[in-house]
Parts: sequence; C-alpha cells; structure tokens
Amino acid sequence: MSQDPESTERAKGRRGAPVSLEARALALLARREFSRFELRARLEPHAPDGDTLDALLDRLVARRLLSDQRFVESLVRRRSGRFGTARIRHELRGHQLPAEQLESAVQALKSSEFDRALEVWRKRFGEPAASRDERLRQMRFLAGRGFAAEVIRRVVAGGHDAEIEAADEPEAAVEHPDQVPFTPDRAAFDPDFEAGDWASAGRRRSRAD
Repeated sequence: MSQDPESTERAKGRRGAPVSLEARALALLARREFSRFELRARLEPHAPDGDTLDALLDRLVARRLLSDQRFVESLVRRRSGRFGTARIRHELRGHQLPAEQLESAVQALKSSEFDRALEVWRKRFGEPAASRDERLRQMRFLAGRGFAAEVIRRVVAGGHDAEIEAADEPEAAVEHPDQVPFTPDRAAFDPDFEAGDWASAGRRRSRAD
C-alpha cells in the first residue's frame, strides 16, 4: 500500500527535527520518577546553558511532573525488598536530596529492617547455618546487601537475640556498607544499578557459592 507523499515528508521532518530539551525531559519522566539532581545531570549535555535548564526544571516541578518526594518513595519501594537501610541511604545521598526527605526515608526503612532482612535471608538460604563458616557466609551476604550488624546477628541466629561469638560478628568478616566507596555516577543515574557493582570481592565470592 503506497503512502501519501506529503505524509511521508512530514514523517521525515519529524524524525530529522532536533528534540527539544523539554521533550527529552518528558520522555525520561515517562519512564520512571527522577530526582531533580538526576534529571538535571541527564539533560545538561543537551541544554544551551544552565539558566535555561534550571528554568525548565522549575516549570516541571510547578506542574508536578518532577518531584523529589515521589522519587524517594519510588526508589525505596523498588529497593527495600532486596537491600538494607545503609545501602539505600547511600544511593539516596547521591541525589543531593533535602535532609528532611532523606531522614524521613531512612527512619521508615529502619523500622522495617529486621522483617526485610529476614525475608531476604529466607529467599537466599531458608535454614539456619550448620557451621561457623556457613554462618559467616550468611552474614557476609546480608552485610553486602546493606543490612545493620545487629539485624544480621538476629536473623542468622534464627530471629532471636541469642548470643553469637564475637569472632562471628559480620564486622570482623566483611566491610560494612558505609565503608564501601560510593559511586554516584552509577548508583544515582543507572536504574539497573545492582549490588554487584557495590559489593566487595569477598561478597561477590559469597554470591557465587
């Protein structure tokens, strides 16, 4: 079936026309929520100057198309089932969010930290460690996901506050997530960023077991 030549020319014109800064922003926001900091970084290479870009971002915020609060809620919702508070806090910090938004999200995550860690442990292991080495392996895995040391002790001990030998504490075996260098160029801007890019070599070996 032949196409109308005029329609064909219009289609070519649309394909060849430069994409406006606002169109780029709306296309990104149609995919998922962005923080203002992240969206600005994505658009900056295409903006004629900083004032033009900031004015566009202001308009998007005024139209409620761009919201740091919605971004925080979305990221926490996506990450909380797999990662601990420390891991998610690091990622949020990379977006230069207002302190009150960051603190509110962190407190909410802390309140559910044990339940989330227990669910992650159940999916990965499902039964208590039968040996010291296995207990350490489970601890390394949970520490790599960013869960708190006390929560890890309780989960690996079977959900009780049983005493675990000091030598078995995760701090002695692995780096705590707060000590792992943070890379905001990946964690902040890549929606597919995973723990493999964050974990140490020891934790990568643990995942391979």
